[in-house]
Amino acid sequence: MTPRSGFAERLPTVGGLPTAGARLLQLVIVVMTAYGAISGRVGVAVNGVLSLGVTLVPAGVAWLFDHEIDPRLSLWIAVAAAIHVGGFLGPYDQQTGLLASYDQVAHMVSAAFVAGVGYAVVEAVDESSRRAEFPEEFRFVFTLALVMAFGVAWEIGEFAAGAVGAALTGTEVLVQYGVSDIVADLTFNTIAAAAVALWGTGYFDGVAAAFSRGVFGD
Repeated sequence: MTPRSGFAERLPTVGGLPTAGARLLQLVIVVMTAYGAISGRVGVAVNGVLSLGVTLVPAGVAWLFDHEIDPRLSLWIAVAAAIHVGGFLGPYDQQTGLLASYDQVAHMVSAAFVAGVGYAVVEAVDESSRRAEFPEEFRFVFTLALVMAFGVAWEIGEFAAGAVGAALTGTEVLVQYGVSDIVADLTFNTIAAAAVALWGTGYFDGVAAAFSRGVFGD
């Protein structure tokens, strides 16, 4: 296992580029959402609004807990959100060719974020409680289990949202592509979780600090 700080602390400072990139991607999401609303593509519009809200989470954390989140993490979230919304413009429907794995790539990026947040929560509890002490091995297993559980919940929600959307609007808000697609999604989720647990936890040190100060009163 690697130290808690991960490798992010050793990355060079890149100034305001991550923040600018995140803002640009937020604008892209707004444009895609507007296009979905104007063209009647409900899936694009609904997922665009939800994804745009997710990109505002770092700003919300900073405001609630008075703790600035690493701009690279904000960029990471914006990339995941933009990839997700962009998929509804056509790439999610591609089952062959260069875009056949687009769905799995989107799942990997999103799962990596979920893994990092889960790891950050465990670290915050560990650092804030005198009674709790979580070794690196436990954090690794917990991260994998969290992402796997989240992935299963997402697939169930995806199926339910698709059915409800089809019943209410005639359009599936989220789309299922069969059992093989579900298995592939969960596999790539697990790969992303393992990568974050092993090498990428440093990105989420700010999240852990915010949780520790704002939630656990440290």
